[in-house]
Amino acid sequence: MATLCDELLETGAVLAAVMRQVTNPTVRAVGVWSIGETAAHVSGSSQYFLAAARGEGVRERLDEVDQANTQALANDRERDPSRLADRLETGEQALVGFACQVDGDPTVHPFEGVEVPLSTLLAIELGELLVHGFAIARAAHLPWSIDPTAALVTLQGYLPLMPYTVDVGRAQGVRLALEIRIRGMRPVVVSIADGALVVHESGEQQVDAHIAATPTAYLLLMWNRIPAWQPLLSGQLLVWGRRPWRALELGRLTRA
Repeated sequence: MATLCDELLETGAVLAAVMRQVTNPTVRAVGVWSIGETAAHVSGSSQYFLAAARGEGVRERLDEVDQANTQALANDRERDPSRLADRLETGEQALVGFACQVDGDPTVHPFEGVEVPLSTLLAIELGELLVHGFAIARAAHLPWSIDPTAALVTLQGYLPLMPYTVDVGRAQGVRLALEIRIRGMRPVVVSIADGALVVHESGEQQVDAHIAATPTAYLLLMWNRIPAWQPLLSGQLLVWGRRPWRALELGRLTRA
């Protein structure tokens, strides 16, 4: 938990500094969002997760997150990255301040029907900063580097969330087992059967494919921010096994 808190503060400060250097917030950053819209979204996410950690407010369903994000941007018209940078830093400090006062790693509900440890909630927020920071910096032609340690603790924290991310409709009738080896993390097997996803420790079970990746490459792949060929060509991603092509199915069957 302490590492997550440190990474949230450090990454928040770096992202705020990048946002203050943006000269044109109307440039498209990711999807249909401009830099200003992306900055507005990421600067408000800590407020949502702080309320969730406290057990306050109304939680979104995972399959309604995109709709909720669109509505939140419509309600918040601030698009000045410098002003939003101030909001972002204040929000991260408040979230970390709360987490530092909590004993242990209690169960929280970041989304409707989702029960995970507080550390997973913090990992989700750290992922928001890392990935949206990547999009903002790339669109603004500013430097952005995702520290492997930050990516690693994000991915480790995500594991309890993964069963909730399966798209039940798409996964009906599908049987899939993938071993995932992230550098610095114990290997896990992600299994999908009849609409349910389970994360196991890796052992002797048979899998369709093995995936090995650096933490940074896998984080960006999981969020669909880079094409798979980029880390494949650079050696940051390896795929092998009986049915290596099935490694591509995980992204189709889950929500980032």
